[in-house]
Amino acid sequence: MEQLQTYRLISAEMSRLRVAERVAHGGHRILDADIVRRFPCSLYNLFNEFAPKVDQAKCYMNRSTIPKLVFQQEGATCNIFHSDFFDLLQQEAQA
Repeated sequence: MEQLQTYRLISAEMSRLRVAERVAHGGHRILDADIVRRFPCSLYNLFNEFAPKVDQAKCYMNRSTIPKLVFQQEGATCNIFHSDFFDLLQQEAQA
């Protein structure tokens, strides 16, 4: 059984801040322009390319110490556990 688990942030800005924190601790840098460009593309790919092709996909919101399950997709069935986060991710995927 092929499974996909992904941990997401709510916006490109949150992603930019997370990268800045990682750089402060010795991690590698990613240009802000690249983060902004990649963010919606990665969400689009999650919803349209990756999740439909695996047996089970789980997406977690990773903005606190305890990630929250946003949705779980099995085949054509998508169970949404946090519709507010799901809707925001869908909107970002269309940007």
